[in-house]
Amino acid sequence: MADVSTMNVSQIVRAILLESSTLTDLTADRIFADHVLDADAGTLGMPSVIIAVSSGVSMSNRAVQFSDLEIYAYSSVSSAEAVTIYDLVYGLLQSERLILNNVSTRGIVRETSRPDSGYNDHLKAWFVRGDWVASVAG
Repeated sequence: MADVSTMNVSQIVRAILLESSTLTDLTADRIFADHVLDADAGTLGMPSVIIAVSSGVSMSNRAVQFSDLEIYAYSSVSSAEAVTIYDLVYGLLQSERLILNNVSTRGIVRETSRPDSGYNDHLKAWFVRGDWVASVAG
């Protein structure tokens, strides 16, 4: 049976981002594979990156899946810092092969629409959010 899972996809993307010292110099380990809960909003360190699976499509044999991702870059300092972080994420992920040792899920990720930006009053932070798709097989 195929070993393709939504969690595998977001964890592989997270692992790729965590391997970049240029990105982690800004975010430390604040790269998350799920959005924060409202109760945790006050404890979210900044700047940070959030990878949120929003939807997807699975083929009938379950071996191939397309996961739609929303990738957020947050900054409590400025919108410019959020853009800088998102640009780093883009450079690391655009058309990148998704491969992680000990995980049979493999694929590719790409941005599907250029990001939008704004200010999140709840988090008290600027954000840049792009839409991505991960095409994977396991």
